[in-house]
Amino acid sequence: MRIHQVILCLALATAPLTLSVAQRPGDEEQQQLDRANTALDRIYQSLLGALSPDEQQALKETERAWVKWRDLEADLSARLSTAGGSARRVAFSEAALKLVQERQQVLQGYLQDAKSR
Repeated sequence: MRIHQVILCLALATAPLTLSVAQRPGDEEQQQLDRANTALDRIYQSLLGALSPDEQQALKETERAWVKWRDLEADLSARLSTAGGSARRVAFSEAALKLVQERQQVLQGYLQDAKSR
């Protein structure tokens, strides 16, 4: 019986910790960013399928460079708009989300152009 009491105490003691970690500032923004990146990847994959091999290679190189730029740009934006800590994490995710959404529109335009050829 005593082992069950210990297990119950441990479960109760760690439950609030689990909830507080799941609700950290920036988690919701990160989830939005993850969803936007998933949507961007779907557009990217569709675009790859509509391009010639040379165009595919150019897109891959461009996308690699864009990802590096996106991360640097979002980091700069977050640094300039916040003092740091969890606010910077939120600001980074928000800035990156905006850039990903803009990139979705650009790639969607490329996809439409490629399909109309």
